[in-house]
Amino acid sequence: MHTSVFDMWIRHYDGSEIYREVKYEAELNKNDPWNDRTLRQIEAQRAYCIENNFTYEVVTEKSTDMKCHRTRT
Repeated sequence: MHTSVFDMWIRHYDGSEIYREVKYEAELNKNDPWNDRTLRQIEAQRAYCIENNFTYEVVTEKSTDMKCHRTRT
């Protein structure tokens, strides 16, 4: 059993929900043994979401929806 805390839980106005984990792109490299803990965390979170029918996503600094969106005031 693993214990993990999601970085974000998002509930949209339409009621849909997303559980989100934020990582640097480099942390997702499966060939780097330093990333084993991160990859186990992601797999545990993904399994939890599948079991509970939740939407899950991993985003990185390269993900378009993680860019800073600012509006003028």
